[in-house]
Order: sequence, then structure tokens, then C-alpha cells
Amino acid sequence: MYFGPGIEVSTNRTEFWHGTLWQESPLFGCEKMTINNIMFFTGEFIQYRIESNTKIGRILAFVTDENNNTKIKVQQFLYNYELPRNFHSAARDSTKLWMTDR
Repeated sequence: MYFGPGIEVSTNRTEFWHGTLWQESPLFGCEKMTINNIMFFTGEFIQYRIESNTKIGRILAFVTDENNNTKIKVQQFLYNYELPRNFHSAARDSTKLWMTDR
């Protein structure tokens, strides 16, 4: 049986460790990673930058892609102004974050 990080494949998901359950479970996969002498754990909240915009997210999993590169799966949180138009309202608190459904 395979015990290692989840494997992110684009097509032909034939093995159990290709799925999100394996990838996000600390029992099977990799639950921590060190980057630039900083230890990151699954479930932690992080700030990261995309195109000069600061984002907030939660680490879901550390996975390996088909080329054996390690990647971090992050669940993104949205600020009030990033919500779709139909969710905008004055009643929604602009200081709160909104979690996406992956």
C-alpha cells in the first residue's frame, strides 16, 4: 500500500491516493512542509500574494503533481468586495472573510 503525499493528476484518476480524501488526510499524506525555514501545517491559515494582491487562505494539502513537483492546495477566503454581485449588501460586514467551497 502507498503511504505518501496525495498525487494530483489531471486525467485518469485510478488510484485512491489521486483523490481529495487522501490528499487532505494527515493520516495518509504529508501534514507539514518547511519552506524558507518556516514550517507550514495543513489546516493553517496563510497570507499569500497573487499578482500584487494579498489573499488569505487555509492550507488543505501538500500534493505531488505528475512531474513530481510539490504543490500546496489552498482554500481561498474572499473579502466582501470580492464576493459575486448577488451577495453584496450593506448588511454584510466588510471586515469579515468569506470561505469558498473549493
